[in-house]
Order: sequence, then C-alpha cells, then structure tokens
Amino acid sequence: MKTLAIAVLLFALPTQAQFHKVGHYIKTHKELLVSDAIVIAAIGADVGSSVHCQSVSSGCIEQNPILGPHPTELQTSGVGLMVATAVITGNHLIWHYGKPLGGGEQHMIWFSTIPIGIMETFNVKSNVDAAEQLQNNLRSRGILRERQ
Repeated sequence: MKTLAIAVLLFALPTQAQFHKVGHYIKTHKELLVSDAIVIAAIGADVGSSVHCQSVSSGCIEQNPILGPHPTELQTSGVGLMVATAVITGNHLIWHYGKPLGGGEQHMIWFSTIPIGIMETFNVKSNVDAAEQLQNNLRSRGILRERQ
C-alpha cells in the first residue's frame, strides 16, 4: 500500500514541461484570466453579502425569483456558482473561437464581464446596507446586543 501511495505521488508531481505550459497560458491569456477573476469576485461578493443579510434577519428578502424569499446558504451559493460558471464558459468560448478571426472578437468577453461587475457592485452595496439597517433596528429594540 505504501508503494502504491508513493507511485501515485510521483506520477502526480508536475513536470517542468507542465509548469512551462501553465506559464505560457498565463502569459497568453492575461485578459481572459482578469475577466474570470472579476466575474468570480463580483458574484462571490454578492453571494457572501446575500448570505450575511439572510443570517442577520428574516426581514432580508432575496429578490432572485429562482431562489425564493429566504434561500439557504447552499441554494444561494449554488445559483451563484452556476451563473459564474456559465459566464466564464461563455467567455472562454468567445476567446477560443474569436482568436482565429483576428478582428479583435476576443475582446467581446468584456460585454458580459463589465455589466456583471457593475451590477453586482450595486447588489452588494444594497445587501450590506439592508443588513446594517436591520441590525440597527434590532439593536434599537433591544433584541440584538453590541458585540463585546
């Protein structure tokens, strides 16, 4: 069993050629990777702020009709992951199939990334403001105490 574990580890270790391929991918796909990071950060922040607001008070209502008014953390995370995966997959397809055309079609990835980044910025601010207002209301009624 020990020999099998060692053999698996040896075959799993990346080779110098694999590191070179990863480095080459990063160098040639910087714009695409930045777009992926923006999508993941924006949707992740929205999921996090939504889950936080839901945990503060039942007065926090989810506006996404797919999720319903009070989704679980898993439901909220799952929908966020599905949206991020769909957008990133679409962007990668645009990047891959736009490259041979040579007319700058690859830059069309920003047509989905920028609106998502802007929209999620406002969603996160709204979630944070709602959670803060609900917490203040609970404190003023003596239901929620200040943290020590």
